[in-house]
Amino acid sequence: MIRGKVIDAEKALRSCASTLGVPSLVPSSWELVRRSQNGREEVVASSVAAFDISSEGAIAYSNGRGIFTLAGRRKPKLILKANLIEDVIVG
Repeated sequence: MIRGKVIDAEKALRSCASTLGVPSLVPSSWELVRRSQNGREEVVASSVAAFDISSEGAIAYSNGRGIFTLAGRRKPKLILKANLIEDVIVG
């Protein structure tokens, strides 16, 4: 279970996209979306199981198997790989 949802890990690893070569445990439809003050929405990342935002505005997120960071409009950077990551907390 991830975020209260039952997942088929084997199926997910076969069929879900990967991020920077790290297979995802959640589908690409699990998106992290940024909404501006005027209501405009932008998909920041897909296959997002959990995320947190630092006080400086940097984003850390997980696809269930890896933790990635985003700063500004840069591409994601892999920080950690593991078998199951359910939560992300930025210190």
